[in-house]
Amino acid sequence: MNKHTAINVLFAVSLVCLFFLHLSHPVAWYWYALLVLLYMSISAAGSYFIGLNYFLHSYNKGSNKKPQIAITFDDGPNEYTPAILDILQKEKATATFFCIGQNIAGRENILTRANMEGHLIGNHSFNHLHSFPIQMPNAIASEIGQCNEQISHAIGKTPRLFRPPFGVTDPMVARGLYMTGMYSIGWSLRSYDTVVKDPQKLLAKVSRVSAGDIVLFHEAGLHTPAILSQFIQNARAKGLEIVPLDRLLDIDAYEK
Repeated sequence: MNKHTAINVLFAVSLVCLFFLHLSHPVAWYWYALLVLLYMSISAAGSYFIGLNYFLHSYNKGSNKKPQIAITFDDGPNEYTPAILDILQKEKATATFFCIGQNIAGRENILTRANMEGHLIGNHSFNHLHSFPIQMPNAIASEIGQCNEQISHAIGKTPRLFRPPFGVTDPMVARGLYMTGMYSIGWSLRSYDTVVKDPQKLLAKVSRVSAGDIVLFHEAGLHTPAILSQFIQNARAKGLEIVPLDRLLDIDAYEK
């Protein structure tokens, strides 16, 4: 039983208890409203915060018993990806790129390069729309499959790593992902590099990295290229090894 199912059962039992209590001792209407509001708040938090593992299990962090971390990038491939690859190559570090399927056509060479340089390619849906989690499960599975087809065409491998758009999950995403047999991947350290305007604040934020962390960056982050080398060096100075995501989590990155 996942957390969402457990809360549903608890909510239903609470409603029944209120109803029977009302038969002997009238219960004010606001108790029902408070119960519904609490249920909706829990569901909203569970949907938005992927690390809660509310609707489905996501891999959000590796073991903190090993001094290892993994770097991930979202929303590529795009015009910024080659510069990120240049930095990673210079620092001899690997990363996982969660790609949007519709961005791949015409940029297959970027994925080919990333794959050849030892980076992993993951699935970030085909369209990356805000409406992704409200589609029917078969539509979600289909969109994930479309993205996998584009990736497979580019690198000859079919990913098993999937990061939900915006990190949002719900029962539809859970069912759709189950149909694909892929792993849901979250994060434990979010850089907010698409909104943080001060590169030093960005560097300070991600320099809090610790063993087991999955770090979330974006290729198009305003100051990501400027601080990436220093972040890698700072992590290594802490004794942390930067490893591929599949090694950190001990799961398969691609279909066999």
